[in-house]
Amino acid sequence: MSVLMVSTFPPERCGVASYAAQSVRALREAGDTVRVLTWDGGKGDILLAAPPRGRRVADLIPHCRAAGRVILHYMPSFYTGGSRLDELLARVWMTRLFRSVAALEVIVHEQSWYPPVDELSVPGRLLWALERRQWAAARTLRFHNQAAIDTHCKRFRLSGRNATVVTHGRDFRANYSGGRPEARRELEISTTELTFASVGFVTPYKGYELALEGLSAAPDLSCRYFIVGSIHPKNDPRDQEYLAQLKRLAGGDPRVEFRDEFVDDVAFDRWIAAADAVLLPYRSSTSSSVLARCHLLGTPAVTTRAAGLDAELHSSDVAVDSPQEFAAALRRWRQPLAMTAGLGS
Repeated sequence: MSVLMVSTFPPERCGVASYAAQSVRALREAGDTVRVLTWDGGKGDILLAAPPRGRRVADLIPHCRAAGRVILHYMPSFYTGGSRLDELLARVWMTRLFRSVAALEVIVHEQSWYPPVDELSVPGRLLWALERRQWAAARTLRFHNQAAIDTHCKRFRLSGRNATVVTHGRDFRANYSGGRPEARRELEISTTELTFASVGFVTPYKGYELALEGLSAAPDLSCRYFIVGSIHPKNDPRDQEYLAQLKRLAGGDPRVEFRDEFVDDVAFDRWIAAADAVLLPYRSSTSSSVLARCHLLGTPAVTTRAAGLDAELHSSDVAVDSPQEFAAALRRWRQPLAMTAGLGS
């Protein structure tokens, strides 16, 4: 089959770009012919001059109509932004795209957030109504878990009849094949010390300071905690302020090491393989590629319930609510891993 993939794409540094690349590989291995439509520095078969926001969403329609099957990766930031007029036009043209391309599948990685409809301003209610119409027009929506579908249906007052679940890590393949001792030797860290890690782009919603609070609540715990990553190249002042704040906080605990560096796919998986557990103290999320990669590589994760990832946790993972619960979860890794089975939520 001829497939058109619409997404950010490598070498663009973006989690969805990496996800899309793995999906393209899997489709091609299955015998499909795949073309990639992308922007923002990605290398594909069709290159847009700028992200498809506002009127530019219309540029997608002729390409999508010409394809036998279309897979569109959706993040709000890809298709919305700019002026209020751009916001309105993006939703209008997205509705037209969804209605006019029967073979379109939309993979929803993250969703737009709105307060309750009766609390919205008149412009905000118009944006919400247009986005509701957009999603109602879609033939096929893919979410990474049922909780994300439920959130979508409640937020936009929709039935969800066009929504199904696609497992987040379905097309993932490990980028690192070594075990924990080998990974630690390559990273030049202790092969015997209890080790936790958080890996990826540094941005406020990741909530890394919550993990630091949890570690502070366990002053007796002998361990190392590595925060490894950098702010996104397309950062804003909030990201830069958060990075500076996080470095200050990390500097107050000798058990913590902050490595301000870009982590490529191999290094990303190497850090996951090296850790006894990966810490995901997110403030909010509907799904997580990091969690999916933890499961792929066999490393447990500790996450906050506020992250909304309960639907994707495995039995070896742990969800916590407070710094005290975070501390208790970390202490459990002093025991053999087999002793921690069943502690997940």
